[in-house]
Amino acid sequence: MKSQVPPPAHRVFVRTNELASPLSLNKGEVHVWKAAIQQASSMMAYLSSILSPDERARATKFVFERDRNRFASSRAILRLILARYLGMKPAEIVLVYDSYGKPSLSPLQNCEGLSFNLAHSGNRAVYALARKVQIGIDIEQCRNDVAVEELAERFFSKRESSALRCLPEDERREAFFRCWTRKEAYLKALGQGLFVPLESFTVSVKPNESPILLEALPSDNQSDWTMMDLPTDTGFMAALAVQLKQPEVVFWEFGL
Repeated sequence: MKSQVPPPAHRVFVRTNELASPLSLNKGEVHVWKAAIQQASSMMAYLSSILSPDERARATKFVFERDRNRFASSRAILRLILARYLGMKPAEIVLVYDSYGKPSLSPLQNCEGLSFNLAHSGNRAVYALARKVQIGIDIEQCRNDVAVEELAERFFSKRESSALRCLPEDERREAFFRCWTRKEAYLKALGQGLFVPLESFTVSVKPNESPILLEALPSDNQSDWTMMDLPTDTGFMAALAVQLKQPEVVFWEFGL
């Protein structure tokens, strides 16, 4: 069921719901998954049952049932995906967290160096997996109530905010979310998230520019990274950052 990666304009996801079927991930490959996390109420009991106690506790902290279910679904789907690579039951997977809160597999269960990252926005989630490299992924719903120019001036690098201002007004919202997801994917790959100022590095912004890390953090090497915009549903923007040159990317769509 593995797909060859078509040209960027024609990337497609291969849908799979064979939960028991094992998958392999070779060195140099990146597997990208997308999933709907607005699951039917009849599925929520099952999805919650495979979460760890701390994940169930985190879910209860959300005020609204919609947000509780989205968190629970996104984490349960992560476990179902990981289980296919690890040959384990989803509930048996042990996740550990670093000082920045980034999850990873317990070293006792990760002899092959599987790394992953996930993100969700609205009712969509995306997941990225690779071996022995840093990897990050982000997805954002392109909401109309976001003051994109104001936020860009406040959080983006001078080079990014200048590029955004130079675009026609009707292109700025899409460009803002394009830039935001690329920056978030890079920070999530590093595992530092909100602890690093967004203006301290620069990514490409304009529609005619390839996704690229133009200026890395001072402690990092720009040339080590591949950045990619991901195909996603209308109204969303998603991006991938992986510390790997010329990765072979395979796309999957999760289904229950």
